[in-house]
Amino acid sequence: MIVLKNIIVIAVILCVTSCAFLSSGYANEYNQFVPENENFELKDKKGGQLLPQLDTVNIYRLTEVYYDGDRLYPSENILKTEHTKRMLQESKTYMKFYPNGRCLSFSIASKDSLGNEKFLTNNSLNPNSGYYSKDYYYSNSSNSFLEESFVYGEGSGMYLIFKYSISIDGEIIKKISGKNESIYKKEILPKTWKEYPVDW
Repeated sequence: MIVLKNIIVIAVILCVTSCAFLSSGYANEYNQFVPENENFELKDKKGGQLLPQLDTVNIYRLTEVYYDGDRLYPSENILKTEHTKRMLQESKTYMKFYPNGRCLSFSIASKDSLGNEKFLTNNSLNPNSGYYSKDYYYSNSSNSFLEESFVYGEGSGMYLIFKYSISIDGEIIKKISGKNESIYKKEILPKTWKEYPVDW
């Protein structure tokens, strides 16, 4: 009888916890799921600090991806699946951080329809020019921070928190998620580029 009660209690806890992570919402003009009532844990969290070495003027680009110590990208020979290969080789992924604890994650195609290499442009940084993940970050450390992202699904989604470390000079940030490790390197943006307002 005690075992049955324990099973019921565990099932109820799992159900409540799962429901807390799921969110109802709607599909936006880019056919991406948007949570109806945002519930970011890191948004406006108290006790945080702005890492002085984290560059909030320029941008960070994904340059390497590892899984369990094996380099998935840019080495073609170790890529595990065709989907992973296409995802990493057909797009360039970036992160842009802001002083108010918000960050923008987005990708652009590596090549245009004619096969010519595409580059980051001023308009690439405009959150209104396409779908971007508009996330929050938080730190109470001198060399690491957390980023919270809403991950979209069919009819629902969930909030995930990822851990990052940052080099002393702020040139490299490293995302650590289980056996996955993604390395981003800072790229300097032209000073003439327009800065778009952050209004989310």
